[in-house]
Amino acid sequence: MIRGFKNMLTISEAKVILTLIFTLVAGFDDYKDRRIRNELSFSFLVFSLYFCIIIDPYDMKYILWKLSLIFLLVILYMLGTIGGGDFKILLASLLVSRNSIFLASLILALLFAVVMSQYRKTNEIPLLSFYAPIYLSISIVFTLV
Repeated sequence: MIRGFKNMLTISEAKVILTLIFTLVAGFDDYKDRRIRNELSFSFLVFSLYFCIIIDPYDMKYILWKLSLIFLLVILYMLGTIGGGDFKILLASLLVSRNSIFLASLILALLFAVVMSQYRKTNEIPLLSFYAPIYLSISIVFTLV
């Protein structure tokens, strides 16, 4: 918190709130249209890079973890498990999130998507529709603990 401003958000709180807004809107778009608007995903990527590089560069101390998770996302994208919009939103979410929150949210969302694909017998499951509320829940739990 900046000295002299008692009611301002900390950098980590601002990142969590803005990430939640972007992921919830993307999750709704993914559920409604099975498509995520490029304006949304690219603006979230710009926001994430801004926070990651300029505002809070000390958060990059776990860069090897982030790089390995980026590699995981690339593999999931290349296998066709996640779409291009999902990839961009998840990448932006990874850049500003704690690695543990991101990984737990991604694993649970993928599990829900697999179960749902077996139940609905379709290949087009809106992954971000699962990821957004899971990320919200895990973020709240981590901030309260």
